[in-house]
Amino acid sequence: AVLSGRALGHPRASYRRLDALPIFASHGTADPMVPFLRGDAFAARARAAGAEVRFERFEGGHEIPAAVETALGEWLRGVCGA
Repeated sequence: AVLSGRALGHPRASYRRLDALPIFASHGTADPMVPFLRGDAFAARARAAGAEVRFERFEGGHEIPAAVETALGEWLRGVCGA
């Protein structure tokens, strides 16, 4: 899970290791600490590498709103089979 995170400066080729990996990512469109476009870029790169990305976009800043907590819980239950 990547919550209000971003892509690091790794070469695109290093994203290949994410192939088929389930990833949950969320990001606020008004995040003053990590711009939304950086988080969106991570999700796009991971998806392009074959990762199974669930990306939750929300109106807000550098935070984890209740809706994201709920979505993350649902995602975890699906990934873990619980």
